[in-house]
Amino acid sequence: MSCWGGGLLAVMKFLLLILTMLQLGRLGGEIFARLNIFFYLCLRNGDFFGLTGGPRWPSSNFKTTMKLIFNKQLQVLLTLLMMIAPAALAQDGNIHIPDGVTGEAEQYYRSAVSGDPEAQLLLAYCYRTGEGVPRDYAQAFFWYSRASQSGNALAIYNMAVCYDEGIGITQNIEKAARFYEIAAQKGDPMAQVSIGNCYFKGEGVAQDYKKAVKWFNKAADQGVASAQFWMGACLDQGLGVKQDHKKAVEWYAKAAEQGDAQSQYNLGISYLEGEGVAKDETQAIYWLRQAAAQGDADAQAVLRELNVDWQ
Repeated sequence: MSCWGGGLLAVMKFLLLILTMLQLGRLGGEIFARLNIFFYLCLRNGDFFGLTGGPRWPSSNFKTTMKLIFNKQLQVLLTLLMMIAPAALAQDGNIHIPDGVTGEAEQYYRSAVSGDPEAQLLLAYCYRTGEGVPRDYAQAFFWYSRASQSGNALAIYNMAVCYDEGIGITQNIEKAARFYEIAAQKGDPMAQVSIGNCYFKGEGVAQDYKKAVKWFNKAADQGVASAQFWMGACLDQGLGVKQDHKKAVEWYAKAAEQGDAQSQYNLGISYLEGEGVAKDETQAIYWLRQAAAQGDADAQAVLRELNVDWQ
């Protein structure tokens, strides 16, 4: 059989399986709903029960063509599976708790399959950390995805982290940046720091120091120490904002007070060199010692040059 014939047959089998599972999920209750969840995870991993031999395709041209044709349809079908499976699990009101789900995780599970986004977020955390359930990163990603459909900023941020680090899903920096920005727009401070870093480093998005500063500033105003450090660094170097050593020192000081080692080091150097602040060796040594005690190698090196002990 030609590569087109064999490939189309595999795709037809695949689509038939999807339609069958969707129908069973609507009609069959808990067992089939669990199969829907399992099938969703198989789809996510590119393993369609072995019918297509995983992600193997007859030719590169065929692979490209099929991706273009079916990409959007697959996204729709995956979304349907994510919506139908938990609903079917809860439809008879008699939810079976999987083996190994104990303590508070059991209640989270019951509420999660009934559609409670907060419970879905908590259950995702349980699966990610192994608290009350066997650790399962794929399940964690699944429940973060479910919780994110309600617009929960923390769930969206955690989805971004999963894409960023390849936790329970294939690593995808572009998708990570996209979800970081969505969560950042909803006001999540850690997402604001993360998308700021994406723009600063040009990871998943085009490098843009001005956008980086915009997001760092929003998180810094919420008291996030790492964002305050980045604001200081951008002001120090004039990246995305007019250079201002005095303002840089102000941000370093805020983060240093919260224990940020990088800010403690930079603040110590600012005092040592009198840049942005009056020169003060006593203050310089104090902050350099704080950073050195946290293992900052640069701070330790400067203190050695000053013949100052930090231990």
